[in-house]
Amino acid sequence: RVHITRTEEDTAPFALRRVEAFYRPFNLAPRIQTIQVQRPAVRLSSNRRELSIAASGKGSKGKKSMKPYMRSVKWKVADPNGDKVLSTVYLRLEGEREWEKITDDELDGTAIVWETLSIPDGTYRLKVVVNDSPANFSSEVKSCSRVSSAFTVDNSAPEITALTAVVKKGRKLHISGTARDSASRILNVEYSLNGDYYKALGPKDGLFDSSQEDFTAVIKLKRGKPARSIAVKAFDEYGNITNERIFIRKGSGSLKR
Repeated sequence: RVHITRTEEDTAPFALRRVEAFYRPFNLAPRIQTIQVQRPAVRLSSNRRELSIAASGKGSKGKKSMKPYMRSVKWKVADPNGDKVLSTVYLRLEGEREWEKITDDELDGTAIVWETLSIPDGTYRLKVVVNDSPANFSSEVKSCSRVSSAFTVDNSAPEITALTAVVKKGRKLHISGTARDSASRILNVEYSLNGDYYKALGPKDGLFDSSQEDFTAVIKLKRGKPARSIAVKAFDEYGNITNERIFIRKGSGSLKR
């Protein structure tokens, strides 16, 4: 609304042709809509700009070949004012209270490739903190944060214990042992006889559904092909593999190489 005041002497006709106003919109806080932590070695879409975060926390731009210990993380931010935002990423082991920063500097992007070699196996969460400081006065900066769902870091191979391979009556090879992993479930167990192709070795309870699985098998040996050694591989669900080999003996017992 415009108020115009005229003096009595000012009788000339007039017209209001333009009004120019200056204003600054009220700053509203950004909002993190989603955080996604990908499974190991899964890269984000090829056109997304990523920052690689090494185990030391240092960042480097450009794409690296994905390794099993590398995790892609992306988050989606909406800012009501359309402001440019900066992000910081923190990490916390499940059950702990303190957050540890994994990025040395604030990030102007919304995706990283994170090397997890510097932390122990376990269950973790990430927290992303976003602020709109690039577009606002320091007294008016708004920020927000969001915590991811829990995810597992597992960079250690399973272990195979109590592995035995014994030839008993009827030329039957009895194999048994235990596969165990510290952070995730055992996904599969395989065996190779005398360096041949690997074949599936089933769990004793019929289902690979836990971090410790007992396995057993009875194999009918062919005549003229003596059983000399057997190798067993165990896989966890995060792609880590271990391999154990023993020499086969007749009767009871085995000799580990």
